[in-house]
Amino acid sequence: MAVGTGALFSLFSCLFVAAGEVKVSTSRGIIYGFHVDYGNDASKLYFGSADVFLGIPYARQPVGHLRFARTVPLLKFKGGKHNASSYGKYCPQGARFDKSVMSEGCLKLNIFTPSVSSRLRLPVMVYIHGGGFAAGGGRDLDMPGAVTNFVSRHVVVVTLQYRLGVLGFFTTHTDDFPPNRGLHDSATALQWVYEEIEAFGGDKSRITVFGVSAGSCTVAALTLSPLTRGIIHQAIMQSGGSLSLFDGYLSRSKRSESIAETMCNVTKSEWESKRYGRLKQCMHDATIYTILAHDDEYGKHSDDIGWTIAVDSAVLPDLPHNLAKKRPNIPVMMGTARDEYYPFIVYQREGREMAKSFNSTTYKKLFDRIAGNVTEDSHSRELIYTLLSAIYVKHNVPMLQETDHGRWLKAAVETLGGLIFIAPIAHEAEWYRNNNNTKVFIYQYEYESNLVHTERVGNWKPVVHGEEICPLFLNEECWKAVVP
Repeated sequence: MAVGTGALFSLFSCLFVAAGEVKVSTSRGIIYGFHVDYGNDASKLYFGSADVFLGIPYARQPVGHLRFARTVPLLKFKGGKHNASSYGKYCPQGARFDKSVMSEGCLKLNIFTPSVSSRLRLPVMVYIHGGGFAAGGGRDLDMPGAVTNFVSRHVVVVTLQYRLGVLGFFTTHTDDFPPNRGLHDSATALQWVYEEIEAFGGDKSRITVFGVSAGSCTVAALTLSPLTRGIIHQAIMQSGGSLSLFDGYLSRSKRSESIAETMCNVTKSEWESKRYGRLKQCMHDATIYTILAHDDEYGKHSDDIGWTIAVDSAVLPDLPHNLAKKRPNIPVMMGTARDEYYPFIVYQREGREMAKSFNSTTYKKLFDRIAGNVTEDSHSRELIYTLLSAIYVKHNVPMLQETDHGRWLKAAVETLGGLIFIAPIAHEAEWYRNNNNTKVFIYQYEYESNLVHTERVGNWKPVVHGEEICPLFLNEECWKAVVP
């Protein structure tokens, strides 16, 4: 993507004019925000104006006895009002994440709207961030990008946060630690938006929900959920379906059990017999930093898919393919990046060195390691390997030489990308087709940009997982990469 000098200059000297306080009245109380103006010069990277409301609590904050509880909606603001002039802190994530910018009281959302005084009812787009249910936040779509790429096109934008990692997805599959708490957070935020967005100039009958990666998995899951029935009118799923991180689709997650064992010394017998007394005491007493450290440590030594969602009694009361039969036929766009799996090979463990010597042996070893998340049955794994290698190696690159390391790497990226990313999207599309939904649109993102740094392999410039975020959200860290 070509970027002019003026645009780059405007990025790093980006100033906006705050033009005073704005306020709206909602059923929960009065919310005070502010107006922001980046000017009207569309030749610059950032432009446009908006009324902005940051850090609005949509639920009772999950602290104290609510730490591992299902989401409790917030019905009234304390004192009948809320100051929405600054972002809420990130939900806890990563033991190395800056402690000063995260808090367990993180269930907040942000709203960017052209004008709260407008009588128009504008379409609403709600963004759910990705990050493997372990990272990210509402600021992934930050204010300048939201104003420039969305609000200036007469769209009301909402971003939200949900509990991550252990706090959002650790589960015993009982009421002690119910599944899908992070998913329930997002559903509750959508209910809040549906009830209140008209006060911000939005049209509650035109809500589009979109997300990338785990956010896309959440979007797909919420289109299935009875909690959000009638709230979601369109959906965009970017690199993820409801099965992408669904427990049992790729593998049965042992993450919760393992953390219970290492952090709280819960025995296998206690876990299997559902004797959770000691576990409850330990998990509620633990500091957030202890929890994050154990979560991080597990991730260092495991190849599993990470935190997952599951059938529960609230958000997903049945398996996705069963819920899909009752899903409304809303307009949907879904797809993947061309080379989704590249960063999951090259940027993991010994990935850079491995990529330099990739061959048929490396290809098979990597497949076996990752496909172990798909099935523990070796016979089934071999059948999958035979099928996928026939497509991505024998058909796509016949006569491939052992020394052609770049093409072997590309074959592995395509094979595992098909298994991990494309297949769940294909399932979603098939379910919609079975329901005779004629408004399903499939895309593949192929634009080779210099906004995301990926090393060229011969003539191949990978277009990787989440790459469309940079031009879509105009995030500053992406655009710094193109400075001469």
